[in-house]
Amino acid sequence: MHYTDMSSLALYTENLVYTYPNGVQALRGVSVEIPDKTCTFILGRNGSGKTTFLLCITGLLRGSGIVRVYGRDPWREFNETRKLIGLVLQDPDDQLFNLTVYDEIAYTLRSMHVPEEEVRRRVTLISKQLCIEDLLDRPIVNLSFGEKKKVAIASVLVYKPRIIILDEPTLGIDPASREELYRLLRDLKREYTVIVTTHDIELAAELADLVYIFDKGQAVAAGPPEEILTDIKLLERCSLRPPIITQLFLKARIDIERPPIRLEEAANMLSRILGEAQSYLFKNARSPT
Repeated sequence: MHYTDMSSLALYTENLVYTYPNGVQALRGVSVEIPDKTCTFILGRNGSGKTTFLLCITGLLRGSGIVRVYGRDPWREFNETRKLIGLVLQDPDDQLFNLTVYDEIAYTLRSMHVPEEEVRRRVTLISKQLCIEDLLDRPIVNLSFGEKKKVAIASVLVYKPRIIILDEPTLGIDPASREELYRLLRDLKREYTVIVTTHDIELAAELADLVYIFDKGQAVAAGPPEEILTDIKLLERCSLRPPIITQLFLKARIDIERPPIRLEEAANMLSRILGEAQSYLFKNARSPT
C-alpha cells in the first residue's frame, strides 16, 4: 500500500526501528501509512511490537527512521504533535493521576490555559457523551476498571485531538462495557482518525477500515479487513485466529469465494444461499403423478 499524496496521511512511518536499553529490538523497520479519518487496527501477538510502535509515534520513545503525524515529526516537535494525538493506554491506572474525575478530564485543558468556563463546558459535554456525568465528583481510586477506562478516553477526547489511539481497549472490561466501547468507536470513526492495537479479532472485523498485522517487530501485512482477516495462512503464521464467523464457514466447507467476517454479512450470505437452494429445488421438483 502506498499513497503518493502525503497530505492525505494522518500517520506515516518509514523503516522505524527501536531497540530497548537491554538490547531487545522491538521494532525492525516498520513502514506504515494510515490515511486521515480511517479506523485502523494493528493486530499481533504479545511481543510483536504494537505498544512500542504507539510509544514511538507519540514521541514518548525515540527510535530511528521516519515518523510523521500529519507531517510533523513527534521526536523534534513533541509538544505540537502531542496536541494532535490522544493516547489511551491499556491500563488506565498508568495515565490517571488526578484526585477526582473532573480534575482528570480537565487537566490537559488547564495545562493548555483554556479559560475555566470553557473547561467546565467541555468537561460537561464529554462526560455526557460517555455517560459518566455522575462520576465527575468521584475520586479516581473509587472507580471500577471499566469506569477508569471511560475517564481515560474522556481525558483525551476533551481536548479534541485529530488522532485517537487506543491500546488494547477491550482488555479487562465486562461484556456490557465492551458493547459501549463498540458504540463509542463507531461514533469516533465519523470524526477522528482512530488507531487501535488489540488481540481482539472480532472488534477488528466489526469496525476496521484498514488492518495491519505486526509480527516479530515488523508490519508483515496490511489491507482491508475482508482480505487480511480471511488469510488463514497469514493469521496462523502470526499466531492469530480468524473471526468466529469466518471459522464457522470454513468448518462448514460452504462453497463461497470468500468467507464472511461479520455476523450481518454472514446472515445475508446464508439467506442468499438458502434462497438459491430453494429456487433450484422448486425448479427441479417433479409434479406428483
